Amino acid sequence: MAYTLGVVLSVFFRSNLAVLAPELSADLRATASDLGTLSGVWFFSFALAQVPVGVALDRWGPRLTVTVGLSIGVVGACLFAAAPSISAAILAQILLGLACAPLFMATVVYIARTWARERFLSVMAIVLATSNMGAILAATPLAAMSEWLGWRGAMWGMAAATFFLALYIVLAVGKDAPAQARESMRQAVRGIAVVMGVRELWPLLPFVLVCSGVIMAVRALWGGPYLADVFGMGPVDRGNVLVGMVLAASALNYAIGPLERWAGSPRPLVMIVSAVTAVALITMTIWPSASVTLAVVLMIVVGLFGAAYGLAIAHGRVFFPAGKEGRGATLLNFFNFIGAAIMQVATGEVIEHSLSAGLSHAQAYAIMFAFLAVLLVLSLVPYRKSKIALSG
Repeated sequence: MAYTLGVVLSVFFRSNLAVLAPELSADLRATASDLGTLSGVWFFSFALAQVPVGVALDRWGPRLTVTVGLSIGVVGACLFAAAPSISAAILAQILLGLACAPLFMATVVYIARTWARERFLSVMAIVLATSNMGAILAATPLAAMSEWLGWRGAMWGMAAATFFLALYIVLAVGKDAPAQARESMRQAVRGIAVVMGVRELWPLLPFVLVCSGVIMAVRALWGGPYLADVFGMGPVDRGNVLVGMVLAASALNYAIGPLERWAGSPRPLVMIVSAVTAVALITMTIWPSASVTLAVVLMIVVGLFGAAYGLAIAHGRVFFPAGKEGRGATLLNFFNFIGAAIMQVATGEVIEHSLSAGLSHAQAYAIMFAFLAVLLVLSLVPYRKSKIALSG
């Protein structure tokens, strides 16, 4: 339960800019490129922390690793709330990315060590569905709190929540024995190379590199500004749409356990969800401003793609070497979030350059949606040839 709350917090911190971006941009005088960077540095920081996080999880266990992360998060959230400039907000995002880096992985490692492989996807799907509460909190509730207290007051509240979660884990969670307590630090680091040498994981990496970047670019960053700039939606209405995207992902997360048992592998489910998402993005490219109703429906369809990363992790879980679950999971997480970081920055640049070239907001967002669709389709080319399980 405590680790799942940590994932809820992590999802909140990577989703909140979609609601806060218009007001934060006005306060800090941030451009579209600045917003892309502001979101992207969180993902870069998160991704680069994955290698030491993987070693820490296998060597010292989730409890200590998560507690250290949340302590950094308190500092980052306070700095974000008090940020006098975009530069200070970027530094705060770096700290928050570092803080959140172990939260989901600690949960994955705990599940991998506690549950049988055939139950892994079902248990993790429940955690992922529950963790989407973070995205819900970062939508309508955050919008309402921001209107009441201002975006800074809302972030001070989240700094307090981070502190109390860290305190709860210290006081309430029992100590856990790491899987590789006898490994030296050199052996622990060498284990990363062992995981990277698992060839069955390689075809998954292009998709893992892209999948969270697609959903985060829409749900966690540009979905809110798109609805504001093209259709004039206010904060609460924008938040309601983002909640719809989260609920779509949650519904699919709850269903993927039974669906995976029916399909025999996560791979066909990934292909189906990706195809549906690509069609929705292409439709938004062709008709970015035709109808607010169409835009909302398509965004909710794209929201289904929020379940794709859990499916990819479950696919890769089959190939993690015993005792190296932390490094296996964090290897995939590294590629996932470094890809998301690059795509956050890249989409900001796409929109900024489009607007500078004299295009309308609707046209700029259409180019961004096309960019996401192309990357998603390309990532499926190697993925469709991936193995389902190790032979023998």
